[in-house]
Amino acid sequence: MRNNQAIDILITGDICIRYRAKSLLDEGRGNEIADITQFSDVDYKLTNLEAPLVDDGYPLLKTGPSLKNPTSSLNLIKSMGFNLLCLANNHIMDYGCEGLNNTIKLCELEGIPFIGAGANSNKASTPFFINKAGQKIAIINIAENEFGEATIDSPGFYAYEAINAYNSIREIKGTVDHVVVVFHGGHEHHQLPSPEIQKRYRFLIDSGASVVVAHHTHCFSGYEKYNGGLISYSLGNFIFDHPKKRNDIWNYGYALKLTFETGFEPNFEIYPYSQCDKEAKVVFLEGEEKKIFFNKISEINSVILNEERLTNEWRKYLEVNYKKYLTYLEVPNYKYLRGARLYKLLPSFISKTHKALLLNMVRCDSHNEIFKFALKKSVFK
Repeated sequence: MRNNQAIDILITGDICIRYRAKSLLDEGRGNEIADITQFSDVDYKLTNLEAPLVDDGYPLLKTGPSLKNPTSSLNLIKSMGFNLLCLANNHIMDYGCEGLNNTIKLCELEGIPFIGAGANSNKASTPFFINKAGQKIAIINIAENEFGEATIDSPGFYAYEAINAYNSIREIKGTVDHVVVVFHGGHEHHQLPSPEIQKRYRFLIDSGASVVVAHHTHCFSGYEKYNGGLISYSLGNFIFDHPKKRNDIWNYGYALKLTFETGFEPNFEIYPYSQCDKEAKVVFLEGEEKKIFFNKISEINSVILNEERLTNEWRKYLEVNYKKYLTYLEVPNYKYLRGARLYKLLPSFISKTHKALLLNMVRCDSHNEIFKFALKKSVFK
């Protein structure tokens, strides 16, 4: 029986309505994509809106795909019962300020609160507060710094920086019972945190957060109890169709239900599902499939809790992926060519898009980890 004095929060990963899911929505069959009525009594249901709500427009100069959610998808998201949207992610600014402004305008018209992005860094970092039965919970939404971070005088998302994150948590910790940090970051398609990411999320717990929940990697990861808090390293996608992803880690994730009761540490439950696999639907796992999923979670958790194994798995990942990062530097860089370009005798061989790519390698913590390893590997072979 549900405790009416408790606060329940459900958190899911990335939503990006594309391909088959968009076709269902356009046909008026959006209700077939996901049924989460089993969580109808949950106080707040959060999801990560992985892209702005726009039907057209001009993409931002960046590397990687420019994503968008059709404006009609907001009604779908609302009909599912989501009543808080996380906007701090690496795609929310894919259609520039206009895309973000349109998203905010539509959310306000529909009465759906959002966190993690805004007209400036102050608004983007503003927490969302939940008050119920004498309990108060603050939710902060942060993303790794890629394209579109908010500044003091420009719109964007709340980009991670350790000191700012620490201050955000400490400023409100004394006024609430719990702080929940929803973090968009990590290494895509890798089911384990790097040792550095583990350190970062543990730092957020040490700073005063009770829970850290992550997404972005397009695959689910494990979790750990740390210093009285909970860290979920990645929820995986929630609704994100991809024509080349079938029966893949891309297609599996879990919803995380948090329960807060006065005087107790947060309790949690995991609800695993497959998404956009054979059909563009979210199907909650049962029976043998559910057992296999939890066995995999247990296997991942055993690595997360073993420093030596986690480090070794990270080294294996680096060895497989670092060469790709070296190709990003493959431009002519001879002495006389540099001089000719310096005196404008030759044009630059580096396009704006390539410069954007290099910028992202430097400023995004997850990319930077691999980039530094790749450079070190190439110099000290």
